[in-house]
Amino acid sequence: MIRIFNNQIKTEILIDDTSSWIIVTPKMHLEPPHIQIEISVFFMLSHANECDDCKSFINAFGKDSIDWFIEYGSKKYQIITNDIGKGDYGSNKIQQTRFSEFNTGTLIVLSLLELDVNKLNELL
Repeated sequence: MIRIFNNQIKTEILIDDTSSWIIVTPKMHLEPPHIQIEISVFFMLSHANECDDCKSFINAFGKDSIDWFIEYGSKKYQIITNDIGKGDYGSNKIQQTRFSEFNTGTLIVLSLLELDVNKLNELL
């Protein structure tokens, strides 16, 4: 399970990465470190009109927030929310896309910062 969360505003988004229609590709060895999440037949930008948690997350993009985190596997990372719209490889994006001729959905790319345990606990 992937958990995107912000404890300051008590917001949480859960993504079941064991589902066959979700592909998660962590790219922590690249610069900048990031994670790519492909969700078939789900349109997050439209969904955010009805979901306050997703809307809060999308609205955080482009801002200098240190309050958004992602938990994947057994690790937690800080999401670098101001890294958007630069067009760089690994920059944050949430976009509706076509994965193949018959498969559309949402592509989420999140720039991440791995923090040491003490700093992470301080922020959480």
